[in-house]
Amino acid sequence: MSNSLPVRRALVVDDEILVAMAVAEHCRSLGMEVEECYDSTDALLRVLQDPEIAALLTDVRMPRMSGTELATRALRARPGLLVVFLTGYADPGDEGHFGSWPVLRKPFAFKEIQEALGRAADVRGMKTRGDD
Repeated sequence: MSNSLPVRRALVVDDEILVAMAVAEHCRSLGMEVEECYDSTDALLRVLQDPEIAALLTDVRMPRMSGTELATRALRARPGLLVVFLTGYADPGDEGHFGSWPVLRKPFAFKEIQEALGRAADVRGMKTRGDD
């Protein structure tokens, strides 16, 4: 992947506020517009209401609705959405729950976020910005 990003706008979802803030801030430093959300049900509403959100970076284990359920519901309504899962709890045997989407295991290096977005774009067969 080049240094370009495949999307301009993302939603970062994690019930741990400091984690969501740190991930969102790093995405902003990469030139992305980012919203933060600390509740998965609220996140689903934002994805459904804002067609400009092109990527969902979500924690897996959250109250009310898991990140995998959030992604499933969001993708049902917005099939072009990119998804990156963030987790500190998933076992390697859980990979089937994530489909082809990239999974970043906490703690991860911030540089891995850009790489994961590139892999998510590959899942969708998208070009990254600047690859034209």
